[in-house]
Order: sequence, then structure tokens, then C-alpha cells
Amino acid sequence: MNRKSTAFLLLCAAAALLPKAGHAMELSASSSVQVRMGSIGFSHDASSTNPIYGNPTSKLEYDRLRETLLSLRLEGRSGPSGPWFDLAGTIGLSSDGNFRDADFYSGQVLSSETFSRGLSAREYGLNLRFSGNGWVWGDFSGFAVRPYLFGGVRQRNLSARGLRCGAICTALPSVTADREVIGQDMFDIYAGPGLWLESQLSPRQRIDLKGEVGLGYRHVADSHRLRPDLGPAPNIGYDFTLARAHVELNYTHAITDIANLTIGAFGGGALGRGHVTYASMPGQPLPAKTWEWNVGLSIGLNVDF
Repeated sequence: MNRKSTAFLLLCAAAALLPKAGHAMELSASSSVQVRMGSIGFSHDASSTNPIYGNPTSKLEYDRLRETLLSLRLEGRSGPSGPWFDLAGTIGLSSDGNFRDADFYSGQVLSSETFSRGLSAREYGLNLRFSGNGWVWGDFSGFAVRPYLFGGVRQRNLSARGLRCGAICTALPSVTADREVIGQDMFDIYAGPGLWLESQLSPRQRIDLKGEVGLGYRHVADSHRLRPDLGPAPNIGYDFTLARAHVELNYTHAITDIANLTIGAFGGGALGRGHVTYASMPGQPLPAKTWEWNVGLSIGLNVDF
């Protein structure tokens, strides 16, 4: 299944919920701005091909990556225990951070280290949450507890620009600060169960907590722009199986009868194992790992209609 087909299926699943709920479903639309900070990286192990190489042999990591994103959301709910869905799209607006490329000999002796400016550009995500009729488990200490299912896709471009030497490196080519030296086109698809706790603090205030765990798949098309020996770009391909977790806490205050202000905090991460294949060495995949974590804040306005 390709990326466009996956996103289309999520949209169809959300649309299918509307006729079932009929006119009784209350809908709201919202937009919010998210500020996110985190790290994402990839490594591989080539020690099986030559004992001089360490494990890991290479680590590519975007660190202290600060991003601003726009989230657009459509939510529908039918009564306290009726069906509920939440369809959210995310678009990356700006980013900045650091990038480190490190290679290791056996015993994790550093053999090369360079740094660049790290960016996350052209990020697009689509996420669907759904809970069925009567899924609410009851009231626990003032919180209504509801399980739900979620699924999502994300397309993201990572870019390392400019080049400077770290603790050790060979002679570096002249690279301007805005020139890309390494770039990754990353595609994620994921799904799993979640748990939603919600409490009405007052007629105009509520708080809710959502937690999710799931599995997924990640493909990364990697382009080393300064390595003509690796073949035409993209010259490296990663494929991973992911374990993913996410948690968010939101406070909502009713401004008017139909408009609400929501302030939230969120965090999460993912770990993955898989393999990497070099275009210059087809048919010889090597073990690889990926990791990611992020924390952030959001503020948004939603309107009932």
C-alpha cells in the first residue's frame, strides 16, 4: 500500500463515521500551533563485514530539533458515551537544530565526526482516533475513561546543511552553510490502542489526558550529497519496525457558547529495528536502528457547529 492510499483510507474511515452518528453527532473544528523539541537518529552495524568497524558503525542524529507546526482538526462526538472521532492534520512551519554524523572503529573508537545545521522541512501528518458506541468504561475519581483506536501516517524531510569538523575528521570540502550535505525523506505509518481520561472541572472548564502505544513501519530514503561513490541519490535505504508511545494533557476553557481555548502539553517517542541497504552494495542489508523523542506545547481555538 502506497502513501497516498494510506492517507485516503484514513479520510474514508473518518467520513464513514458521520452517517452512522446521524444529526445527533456534535462536530467541532479547531486549529492550533505546536512548538516541539526533540531528537531523531539512525545507526547501522557493519562490523560483520570487517572487524575494524564498531557496533554501531555510524550514527546520524538530529539533536535539539526545535519545530513549529500547525494542526488542523475535525472532531465529532455523540453524547457522553456515544461514538467519537478525531481527525487531525499537521503541517510543519519552521525548524532549526543540530546534526551530528559520527563513525566508529571497533571498541567504539571515534573515527570521524562532523556537524551540520539540522532542519525538518516539508512535514505532513494525518492521524485518526476513533471510539465506538458504549466504549466508555465508567467514572473513576471524576474522570470518564474511554478506550480508543488510532492510526496515522507522516511524511517528513530531514536536512543537514553546511559542514564543520568535530573531534576528528579528514580534510573537508568547501560547503556553504545553506548547502545540503545529507538529507532523509522519511515515511511513517502506525496504529494501536489508546486510553482517554476526561474530567469536567466546571461548566466552562475541562481537562483530558490521552495515552497511546502502537506499532508502525518507517522507511527512510537517505541521500549523501557529498558521496558520489555511493551512487545516485537516494543512495541509502532504511526499513524499520517501530514501537511507539505518545501522551498528551489538555486544558480547555469555554470562551463563548461555541468557542473554546485549549492549552496542551505532549510528549512521546519511538524505537525501531530493521536494516539498511546501500545502492552501491545491493542485496547486502545491514542491521540498523532508529530512535526518536519529542516534547512540546500547543495552544489552539476550536469552534462547535
